[in-house]
Amino acid sequence: MTTLPRLGFLGLGWIGQHRMQALLDAGACEVAAIADPSPEVQHKARELAPAAAVVDSLDALLAHELDGIVIATPSALHAGQAMAALDRRIAVFCQKPLARTAAEAQRIVDAARRADRLLGCDLSYRHTEAMRRIRHCVVEGDIGDVYAVDLVCHNAY
Repeated sequence: MTTLPRLGFLGLGWIGQHRMQALLDAGACEVAAIADPSPEVQHKARELAPAAAVVDSLDALLAHELDGIVIATPSALHAGQAMAALDRRIAVFCQKPLARTAAEAQRIVDAARRADRLLGCDLSYRHTEAMRRIRHCVVEGDIGDVYAVDLVCHNAY
């Protein structure tokens, strides 16, 4: 019998709720705990994951036995929250951006290596057909040497 990873979800606004719902729909995890300071958001999240513990802070979330955490909070909080999880040897998947500076991002990567835990950042546009084709053109040298790229991406919302 395979045991599903026990995940905690930090920040359950639009993106956080959609991430959680997608993982639940795929049968890819057990939602062990959810954290958001908003009572309205907590109520909605409870509807999606009725068995999950509902808390209002990162510390309360990290007090649960978690295999991983999904972070979808305001961008300026990501680095500190990711570091707190990794310091407790909890894997992290974070909404972009992972950090505010390259040095901050490097500290998070180093923490993941020290903890021997997975670290992922949502850079979903890299998986689009357009990005796959651009990568192919660059790798194959079809467009010469690339020194910089200025892209505009549009999405459904």
